[in-house]
Amino acid sequence: MPYARITAIAIVLLIAAGTDAVYGQSGRAGNADAAADRPAAQPPIMYWEEYEPVSTLVVPEHPTTKSRYPFVDVHAHQFRA
Repeated sequence: MPYARITAIAIVLLIAAGTDAVYGQSGRAGNADAAADRPAAQPPIMYWEEYEPVSTLVVPEHPTTKSRYPFVDVHAHQFRA
C-alpha cells in the first residue's frame, strides 16, 4: 500500500508542476492572460561561428614529446583490386 500512496503523491506533484508551466507560478489562469498580452521576447540569435565557449577543465598538463612504444602502420587495402 505505501507504493500506491507514493504514486498518488507523485502524480499530484506532476500535475501541479504542469499547471505551473501553463498558468504561471501561482497556478491561476489570470496570470496566463496577462502574459499573453505582452509580446514574447525573442532570444538573441547566435551563429555557430560566434560560439566560443570557455573551457572549465582544470587539470595538470602533461605534454608528450614521443610515443611510449614504436608504431609502424602495416596494413593494405589490396582486397579491393
